[in-house]
Amino acid sequence: MTIEEQRRRRIAERIQQMAGDDAPPITPEETPLKSDLSSIQTLFADESLSTYRDRFFAHRSSESRTTLSCDRTLIDCLRRVLNALDARTSLAAYIGNILADHIDRHRALLSEAIERNRKNPFNSSLP
Repeated sequence: MTIEEQRRRRIAERIQQMAGDDAPPITPEETPLKSDLSSIQTLFADESLSTYRDRFFAHRSSESRTTLSCDRTLIDCLRRVLNALDARTSLAAYIGNILADHIDRHRALLSEAIERNRKNPFNSSLP
């Protein structure tokens, strides 16, 4: 394998990592030359941030809210993210979007675990 082929393979692997598991596979033949790589990385970074904004900075309206306690360091970190990225959403909406995304991503796993516990209710701790 030539150095150029090795470089293209590594670039393809890197782009695939940046694109994530849901992206179609990238072959080394489709990879850009080294001079084009920085523009590709910038494109992925912008696309990722845009996707993140759409997913997590969306406004969430809720007619019934409740309070939630959380570690102060984590709350401060989330506030810094909102401020640094000039997000036009509330901290509560941001946290709600993060939690909704988490539950949606792990829905099958959670449903399976809940069903197992229904079949054997003594799996949980009893008083």
